[in-house]
Amino acid sequence: MESPRRGPVAGVRVNCICPGLVETPMVLGTGGGKVADWLRPVADAVKLLEPEDIAAAVIDLVHDDTQIVAVVSVDNEPAQS
Repeated sequence: MESPRRGPVAGVRVNCICPGLVETPMVLGTGGGKVADWLRPVADAVKLLEPEDIAAAVIDLVHDDTQIVAVVSVDNEPAQS
């Protein structure tokens, strides 16, 4: 198959990772070692993701054995109260 504007269309792979709130030193540094007060409402409403959660999604997307991936969801699910 060929696209008239772009040339051959084959073997195209598009990956996108758009993480939500991730517990990193940068996020914790907003409030001097804890989540800043202005960010607290968001952090309390969702589960903070760990960097390992994002890394696992990256590995799933780029693994050589991956043939077709419709969606890999790493979600900031609502926090448990």
